Amino acid sequence: MSSKKISFDPNGVRLIQRLVEPSYHSDSTAWSRVRGLTREQKEAISDVFAFDYMGNSEFEFGEPKKALNDIAKYSNNSKGRTGLIEISNTPLFYLCHRGVEEIVENTIQRFSNNDRTGLAEPLYLREKLGLEESFHPEIDRLSGWLDCGNNWAFFANEKMFQRFKKLFPRL
Repeated sequence: MSSKKISFDPNGVRLIQRLVEPSYHSDSTAWSRVRGLTREQKEAISDVFAFDYMGNSEFEFGEPKKALNDIAKYSNNSKGRTGLIEISNTPLFYLCHRGVEEIVENTIQRFSNNDRTGLAEPLYLREKLGLEESFHPEIDRLSGWLDCGNNWAFFANEKMFQRFKKLFPRL
């Protein structure tokens, strides 16, 4: 049995795609800018989440698709794990590759402490947790984050997390 080394660089986290509750009345700009998703993939995730417009071209060139595909691959191989970390009395749910749970929890904790080192775009996590005032127009719909470099996701909304998990039935 071969063992593949898990590549996870918590200091290399740069592209974290914000995920918002789906809305059928919202601007489809974010969807149209994320390249590489097939119609079937868009349909599968359209009731789970929508991409928040990030304003950075790096998010437009297939990185969210690569992250979702990698999550599907390790989940289908029974190597995905889910967990929960509580920050400021708010449960945050995550899905990641087996073996990196502690790193994921430490990374979420780091983000909640306002450490935005190396991030291409703001997360608005502290605002979502009520730790800072928010001026983000989608803060009420903001419910999750997809790390496009290390291929894991976390959520401040349990319903979205449960819907997200259903995308990966072998998890």
